[in-house]
Amino acid sequence: MILWALLVGGNGIYNFATGMGEGLIMVQQLVGILAAVTIGVGGFLTFQRKKLGVWLGLGAVALNTAMGIIVSMVARAEVAEEAGSAWGDIAGGCGLIYYLVIGSFCALMIAIPLMATGSNLE
Repeated sequence: MILWALLVGGNGIYNFATGMGEGLIMVQQLVGILAAVTIGVGGFLTFQRKKLGVWLGLGAVALNTAMGIIVSMVARAEVAEEAGSAWGDIAGGCGLIYYLVIGSFCALMIAIPLMATGSNLE
């Protein structure tokens, strides 16, 4: 969790600093940076055997997944206006599936310490 936060958070800060987005994409970048920092703090707390770290990580993944779903639905509406409703639905569906699969996988990986029988989390 800590390594992921360093890599993704650093990339998010670089993209935000170079101005690679505007409007809703900029808000998504800020939420991604916030989620990366929260996951890093959660990883540090999990390393110290605290359950709070796992819950912080799961909350950050949920926030990032919700933001991704919002962005994919807005993109679906914008593409539907420009290229027709069928392509808009395909683009929105692909974005939705992407964020749901990645969010589910990340949540499963973060929750492993809670499922381990000998983890002794406080």
